[in-house]
Amino acid sequence: MGERSNTVWQLIKRDLYRYGGRTDIIALFNKLIYKPGFQFSFWFRIVNHLRRKSKLLYPLWLVSRLMLHHYRIKYGIQIAAYTTIGPGLYIGYVGTIVVNRRAVIGADCNIGPGVTIGAKNDGAHKGVPVIGDRVYVAGGAKVLGSVKIGNDVLIGANCVVVHDVPSGAVVAGIPDSLLSYTGSAPYMKFTTTTPSALAHDSPMPH
Repeated sequence: MGERSNTVWQLIKRDLYRYGGRTDIIALFNKLIYKPGFQFSFWFRIVNHLRRKSKLLYPLWLVSRLMLHHYRIKYGIQIAAYTTIGPGLYIGYVGTIVVNRRAVIGADCNIGPGVTIGAKNDGAHKGVPVIGDRVYVAGGAKVLGSVKIGNDVLIGANCVVVHDVPSGAVVAGIPDSLLSYTGSAPYMKFTTTTPSALAHDSPMPH
């Protein structure tokens, strides 16, 4: 999941790549203008980065916080500034997305509208979710409590996940039910885990 092993520009670059397979300067400005999900993730990455920097950068951190707050309110994306999210985040459609600040989300994950990734405060699954890489969380899905979601998992629309899900699984229903092991691959585009995927068109330093 290695979010901190990437520089801020590598994280932004990998997020950008998910929105069409390009990382050139034209793609960067295009997505900053026209893609609400990328607008949010861009400022999310900047805020995460600046909080660990010198106090001399406090004015820039403050402006970045204000921008992130603006997009949070505008698009209904309730993801705390310091949530652990791996590179390659894709938010295709916005609207009432809620992620607990202590949740962990891996690389190249898709989050649909109406998704909740939240905590349970009591019971057998008290805690927050840990989600692996290349997980597709379809619209309206809920992932609740200290569940562990493996890599390459597809969570169906409006599914309520309250159990651990193995890698490569497809789950749906309320509560979640295992349907198959065909995984998320048919629904994932422009993932960044292939080493050669980002070898060109970079507007940012490596």
